[in-house]
Amino acid sequence: MKKYEWMKNDTAAIMFSAIEGSKKSRLFRLSAVFKNEEIDPERLKKAVENIIPRYPLLMYRDVKGYYWAYLEKCDVLPAVLPEENRPAELRRLGRDGAPEIVFLYYKRRLSIEANHIYGDGTGFVEILKSVVAEYMVLGGADKADFEGVRFGDEKGSEEELENAFRRYATKEKLPKVKREESYVLPKDYVKDYQNYICGILPFSELKPLCKERDLTVTEFIASVMILAIIRTAREPINKTIIIDIPVNLRQFFPSESIRNFTSPMPIHFNPHGRTDVTHEEIIEAIRGQLKKYNTKENQQAFINHSFAMTQSLAAQLILSIFKQWGMNAIQKKTHNNEMTVVFTNMGNIKMPQVMSDAIERFELVGGDARVYDMSVFTSAISVNGYMHIGFNYSTKDVSFCREFFRILASYDISVRVESSDENGIEAATAAEPKMCSECGVRIGEEYSKCPLCGSVPVKAETADTYFKTALYPQPYKPYKHVPRKKKNNIYDIDRFHAWFNMDPS
Repeated sequence: MKKYEWMKNDTAAIMFSAIEGSKKSRLFRLSAVFKNEEIDPERLKKAVENIIPRYPLLMYRDVKGYYWAYLEKCDVLPAVLPEENRPAELRRLGRDGAPEIVFLYYKRRLSIEANHIYGDGTGFVEILKSVVAEYMVLGGADKADFEGVRFGDEKGSEEELENAFRRYATKEKLPKVKREESYVLPKDYVKDYQNYICGILPFSELKPLCKERDLTVTEFIASVMILAIIRTAREPINKTIIIDIPVNLRQFFPSESIRNFTSPMPIHFNPHGRTDVTHEEIIEAIRGQLKKYNTKENQQAFINHSFAMTQSLAAQLILSIFKQWGMNAIQKKTHNNEMTVVFTNMGNIKMPQVMSDAIERFELVGGDARVYDMSVFTSAISVNGYMHIGFNYSTKDVSFCREFFRILASYDISVRVESSDENGIEAATAAEPKMCSECGVRIGEEYSKCPLCGSVPVKAETADTYFKTALYPQPYKPYKHVPRKKKNNIYDIDRFHAWFNMDPS
């Protein structure tokens, strides 16, 4: 694999970077929680060092140029730090010339937090599996047992660093998927506050419900979200509720790229002011929508449009400061008019048996909703037979999330709920199973009150033996913005000239 001194951002990252300010990054977090082992910091540092040759992208930093941002090779390894901040908190990584990627550890949890400019969830799942595998091998596991996992001493392919949008874009003008004006959730932001609520449910209990209704898992979850939004709205909704689903483009356009290669697809329903809409009505209306919109032709149109936006002469010559203003205006219009909630579903993550035996769960935190000008960001990831559905809030009104899990519980799904909010967690006095009688969900023994409604839990009839509570560090360390150090060559005019005729695309 060639080692470039600098690289263009991929097509999606160009737009992400243009929107970002100096104090916020489009962070997301992927975590692996071990069943019985607390993370050894020194072994984790060695594991990260070992995978760097396999993933050179981790050694690049985001640089803001006069016209576009780009990735520049640096000599600083991604930081390995104890987890002290809220999950994917609104903050800026990459101080002192370091990559905007950090590896975190807290008790049994190993996490990667990264700026979205580097890649999407599909690529970073592979990176997380590589780190976990290197960590386990350093602890005595047999490397031969990790079939299909990429190790640091293996040679990567050039395709892993490609901008797949550039590869597949054509000049053909195709019609885009049209969207109606959407309903927007209230944005009652609370300063310096964030709460990640995660629901864990057995896939074996969810799958039959989807099959009976001829829905995909993503469609069923979206239908429950729509019903929860209708039930918790402050007034009747007369606009279309749009659940925006990022779709992996690799299913139509094969690529090994670990960089961004997704497109948004809508699932929508308009209640027309009704508050008595049933779940079955919503199901009938949305059935097949994802299949209808998620076609190769529609995805080709998205690729062509996205790539063309970044290649026009006007876009090339406008200064970055004006691009940021323009892109922020576009994001505000899009997120206030074309979507209600973003729901990222990574699907079922496959891993070698030796890793499945050691790992209890994977977690996906979709980032701080304020960066996307939204009130909540939702995500899901499945592993070892369980689905983990997360709501990352920047407000204290979690009524939508509470109603969502109540609806799932009403279908006799064993939902277990956890929260990163420090309120309501205490040292367990007795190892007894707990549940909330108001919400119908199970909660960990460490909780003195329900993370969803705040009521005092009661003793559950049966023991909850399949998970331990993955606690978060409390109190959280307050985030303080530190201005980023600038390098002399950030605005190097030679790089502007090279932009139009360069090798690393």
